[in-house]
Amino acid sequence: MRHKLLFPGGPSLSVLGFGAWKAGGGWIYGLGQVDDQTSMATMRKALEGGVNWVDTAPIYGAGRSEEVVGRVLADFPGVLVNTKCGHFLSPDGKSTYVDLSPAAIRRDCEASIKRLGREVIDMYQFHIPASGSMAEGWQTMLDLQREGKVRWIGSCNVGVEALSGFPGLNLTEGVFNLLHRGLGREVLPWVVQHEVGALVYEAQVTGLLTGSFSAERLASLPPDDFRHRAVDFQPEVLPRALKLVEDLRPQAADLGLSVGELAIAYACSEPGVTGVMVGASNPGQVGG
Repeated sequence: MRHKLLFPGGPSLSVLGFGAWKAGGGWIYGLGQVDDQTSMATMRKALEGGVNWVDTAPIYGAGRSEEVVGRVLADFPGVLVNTKCGHFLSPDGKSTYVDLSPAAIRRDCEASIKRLGREVIDMYQFHIPASGSMAEGWQTMLDLQREGKVRWIGSCNVGVEALSGFPGLNLTEGVFNLLHRGLGREVLPWVVQHEVGALVYEAQVTGLLTGSFSAERLASLPPDDFRHRAVDFQPEVLPRALKLVEDLRPQAADLGLSVGELAIAYACSEPGVTGVMVGASNPGQVGG
């Protein structure tokens, strides 16, 4: 497993991280019902294979993902955790909202610390931007860092203009894959210039670029799998992605890779990318 520094003087991260989003189960943006023991076994295999960081968030299953991560990390104290704040499920669980006020961030932080079973959160980020000013919320992030509640701070899913307004920024996170390359146009060059870490997700587009997905597979997914509603899986879009997979097959074969491995390698190789988080539903999907 190769490693990269998150930023000069920062922690060394394995180029692959474990994405624990699926462990949240059947919430509004989940993949249907999951078994916690299977989620834990999958995560354990990844960590035993050399992965040294896990990505999660309190909104993933209303805290369920963080609780599962915390149970696993009790046996892996040296593994780093990246979690987030400010993105919440509505009381009925059918929608989400953003609150990056100082009080909301502090409540979120304390709840995450408790669920994760740790005294300090390693990497802590705004999950998605607020519609108005985020200055007070960012000051709270700096305060939490100064108080020793979190080590490194960042903001996900924002552009260069927003990132430039966050003094002391250590890392950012966003979508980057063969279908969606926008992060590489501005954000990744910016993080290289400013020596900020960048974590990316959806390298395989939730299974779409694994080489084993199909329209038939989509139809067989449980009703509460969010991919039935996701843009990339809609009838007018899905054929384009499946054609890309077929175009990639000979290139992957020439390299001795699967299409899914090639998709991950593409994300890993982009200048500015520190680490790529990859999810798995069961231990069999974790490479040896």
